[in-house]
Formats: sequence, C-alpha cells, structure tokens
Amino acid sequence: MTGGEPCQQTDPEEWFPQHGHNPTAVRLCHSCPLLADCRAWALANPQLAAEGIWGGLTRAQRAAIQRNNLRAAA
Repeated sequence: MTGGEPCQQTDPEEWFPQHGHNPTAVRLCHSCPLLADCRAWALANPQLAAEGIWGGLTRAQRAAIQRNNLRAAA
C-alpha cells in the first residue's frame, strides 16, 4: 500500500462493521486504485481476511465467491 488508499485515511472501525456491511467503506473501496489487488489478496488469504471489508467485499460476499470458485473448479 502506498498510504493514499481510503482505508489508510479512515477510521479502522469503518472497515470492520458489526453487521458485516458498511456502504460508506464499500464505496470508498471502489474509489481505490488498489481495489483489484486488495480483493485478490483477501480471496487468496481468507484466514487473514476473515473479518471486515476487503477489496470492496464483505465477509459473506467473499465466502460466496470462494464457494463459486470451488464449484467451478470441481
């Protein structure tokens, strides 16, 4: 990360909402130049990105993508 990312300039609590979704954080993610890299990292490292919003996705959204990827690979 370069330090100019929205997640580096915002209260960390924004990225780890109690109910799994924070529309403001997701919107900020979608304006980030590192969105694709962050999302790829989160999907490749589910144990490290188990909670919070990563790459513009909630935990549930990441889990759904991972399930779909497993089905497609089978």
